[in-house]
Order: sequence, then C-alpha cells, then structure tokens
Amino acid sequence: MNNTKIKIMILLLVMFFINGCSNNGGGEMIVDEKIPTKVIYRRMWEYAVEAESEDQELIKELLQEINDIKLGNKTQMSVDDYTDVVIFEYSDGSYSKYIFEANIYVENEENRYEVIDGLSKLRKTLSSMIEGE
Repeated sequence: MNNTKIKIMILLLVMFFINGCSNNGGGEMIVDEKIPTKVIYRRMWEYAVEAESEDQELIKELLQEINDIKLGNKTQMSVDDYTDVVIFEYSDGSYSKYIFEANIYVENEENRYEVIDGLSKLRKTLSSMIEGE
C-alpha cells in the first residue's frame, strides 16, 4: 500500500473518530470506522433497482453523507415502499447496513428515528449510482 493510501485511511479514521456520533434518541448517524471495499445500493421505490461500486471516492462520499445525517426522535412509523438500503462491505467479509424508509432511519425494528436533515443529499448521490453518473 503506498503512502498516499495510508494517509487517506488514517485521515478517514481520525475524521470518524473525532466525529464520534451516537444516535441514542436523536443526533447523528453512527458510521463504522473500518474502510469498506464495496458499496451496494438497493432502491426499493415503485420498482427495485440495485447498483454497486468499489470506487473509493464514492464510498468516502457516501460515508460522509451518512455521517452528516441528523436524526430526530424515535418513531413507530413504518413504510412499505420508498426504501433505500445502503450496504458497505469490508475486506474481512463483514458489512454494515443503513436502511431509510421514506424519511425514517431504521436502525432495527425497535429503533426507528425521524431524519431531520441530510437524507436528500445522500439520495442524490445514491441516484447517481443508479443513473451511472
């Protein structure tokens, strides 16, 4: 691994550590500190579409946009369509998944949070994956 890649990885790790977020009752998203090797996007709106990429710049952009999302209160709302699933895969075979139903972040079935800000920017970047921009 060359020095530039090492510096970028260290910078990303420091950035995520400094931003150290929690989503216990609102706040910001929690983004994993490991560096993903691939992102998979599943858009389940009127019909299902899937795209994936190993582009490290795109992955970094998506991680930052997820990190910038502001969450509000817990909610019980559930939506059957207009769902976005973002999956980051890591070199060790593990993954992290982020699910957004309409304007709700679904951490798990018991923990759903209203999204206050940042989701439209993320969806714009995700749409560019589908459209191939």
